Amino acid sequence: MNRWIGQFALLALLANSSTASDWARITQPTDNNTDEAALARTPDGVLHVVWLRKGGETSDYMHTAIGPDGRVLGGPSPVLTGWNTLVNPALVTTRKGELWLFFSGMRATNEKDPYSHGALYWATGDVGGARWSLRPGPRSYSENVYESDIAAVMGPNGVPAIAWTEHNGVQLHFGTEKGYRDRELELPCCAYHAGIAVDGITGDIVSGWHSNVDHGEGLLMQVVAPNERELRYVFNSATEDRTASLAIEQRMAMTGRIGQSGVYLAFCVGYPNCKSVNLWKHGGVASSVIATSPGAHHVNIAAAPDGRLWVMWANDTTLFFTRSNCDATRFGVVQMVPAPKGTQTIFKLGGEGTLGPLDVLTHAQNYPSAEIATWYTRVLPPLTFTAQEEGQKINFLVTDVGDPVVGATVLVDGKTLTTDAQGHAVLDLPAGAHGVATATASKEGYKTTTWGHSTGAGHRGPLRFMYPNVQSPACLRTYN
Repeated sequence: MNRWIGQFALLALLANSSTASDWARITQPTDNNTDEAALARTPDGVLHVVWLRKGGETSDYMHTAIGPDGRVLGGPSPVLTGWNTLVNPALVTTRKGELWLFFSGMRATNEKDPYSHGALYWATGDVGGARWSLRPGPRSYSENVYESDIAAVMGPNGVPAIAWTEHNGVQLHFGTEKGYRDRELELPCCAYHAGIAVDGITGDIVSGWHSNVDHGEGLLMQVVAPNERELRYVFNSATEDRTASLAIEQRMAMTGRIGQSGVYLAFCVGYPNCKSVNLWKHGGVASSVIATSPGAHHVNIAAAPDGRLWVMWANDTTLFFTRSNCDATRFGVVQMVPAPKGTQTIFKLGGEGTLGPLDVLTHAQNYPSAEIATWYTRVLPPLTFTAQEEGQKINFLVTDVGDPVVGATVLVDGKTLTTDAQGHAVLDLPAGAHGVATATASKEGYKTTTWGHSTGAGHRGPLRFMYPNVQSPACLRTYN
């Protein structure tokens, strides 16, 4: 190892990596371009994926489990099989770790079959997702649930809230009993791709959807429980006169924050083509620009620990990911990840980030086979690694979008350092040291960041921190 002399500088060798783990195909390559998988994570850290499988004249729901380490756990197992039609379902986790699947479709053409009327149905799975039970009878009074995808969230009182769209508006159902009547949010016409989320502090349940009502186009959101509130238009989600808007082609990209307040929406601004990816907090006036990305599509969002948010989108066949600080007030570097090899078209993009890394699903068509399937990979958040010379000491700072990271490992000049509660690690420079060395910062669940350290006549003066050394109040419980 070469040694150092005098002043030194840090040269970025790898600060914004654009790699992810290998893609794994989750579904069979016989999907339709409208298929969208359902995701839910159980308390053991396992991510459960329920997806549609087409088999001749019938449709099935299949289950795939992904471990906390990002590895697919074995092959798929059946949830429901042999139905005539099925729609994109919604999956939630109960307090006991059970899996509840809400869906619609028609099991047969026989009208005497209680599952052949297009109502809302319910199936339950054990903690591991290995055994599933179809619960008796329809849950909804409506028999037009099969017209759309299903969205669901578990409310703070352990009662699920389910949303879907029909020709006459947005429909809601609370609980699992048919005795709880459906709630209808009447619209002139028409609503598509409903989403639903819960505020982590107030418990308010918010639903959202895309509207193409004449002179009322755009994205709409409304608190629907425990008490309905005013319908809100998402500013900049349509043209100024609201006569045109970009359609969304998957469930509304909305989420609450883990243990923090607010329900957030990620969406494209611009018409007829997207100009930027924006973030809007429900109840706010203006949205903030996450990234300028002309032609972006399939924008989505996912909650991460400590109130952080992941925002993702596609542009042609490249996927983009960025994660916020704990206050969700700013975002880190944008990571670029190529779609699965041979991808021609991306139809859906989603993810689940409650462990920290983002578990990503993309629904894509391959060229030249034209096969359509859902693929999985994991994207790690990057560490920000900076340093400052202070006499004969080098003060390293490791942060996560400005929030200090405790317990990160810094390897430099053959020494192993560990960051403290403020994200600092200090290296003492021996007298007369000279030469070049590299330093890396790493921590489980993060992407390793590598820097080069060198000396020379042109390197003078202290280096500046990339971010101020300010600890977000939302992170104090985690990082102190």
